[in-house]
Amino acid sequence: DPVRAENFTNGPKDTVTNDTVPGALMTATATASKVVAESTIASAKSSPLGTFGQIHSLSSTELTGAKQAVAKAASQAHDLTLGPLHLGAVVSQATATTDGSKAVATGSTTVTGATVNGIPVTVDEHGVTIQDQHQPFPGVVTDSVNSALTQAGMTVLLSSPSGKPTGGDVDYDAGSLIVIWKQQGAGTLTLLIGGAQVSVRSSPGYDFGGTTGGTTGDVGGTTS
Repeated sequence: DPVRAENFTNGPKDTVTNDTVPGALMTATATASKVVAESTIASAKSSPLGTFGQIHSLSSTELTGAKQAVAKAASQAHDLTLGPLHLGAVVSQATATTDGSKAVATGSTTVTGATVNGIPVTVDEHGVTIQDQHQPFPGVVTDSVNSALTQAGMTVLLSSPSGKPTGGDVDYDAGSLIVIWKQQGAGTLTLLIGGAQVSVRSSPGYDFGGTTGGTTGDVGGTTS
């Protein structure tokens, strides 16, 4: 921001592209029944926080029929290294649909290929645990992982999905990876990695003299 791809349903083109930032590509597509926003950022081998591979996000909203709308959001972050923590991939996806009277939402965030100082670990809502099935001394390895994160001032956990439908409406969050990192002499950083959020708002359409109404309202999807 403020570099972005922006488009409107009444614009001269269905798709607008912005590639003015080296290594980044953003597109925005807008038609009468569907809008899509997509962005890709290439890898960075050096940054103040660490290194990261390709990051991709996509969100779309679509009218799929006279009585149905769907919002989708997805994000992928690959090959991130933050201090002793390495993440192979953080992948999030969320989908919400509505027919004007009932909404349904699903989604999740998963972390794969995670290591701490080269030791394979699992990251979930409980925090970081070692994959001890292949470790000859799991207690020692656990202490080593915990010590590395403590010395780095790092707390790592995965937030759970949240959001329950109310009639034809729902706000749904697929969760994200949270890294709380105390920086010596620079305060504490809270990093949200991945994530996907969708929102639908709708109600039964109006009947103006005998024709069957569809759904009215709005749908949206965001990724981070």
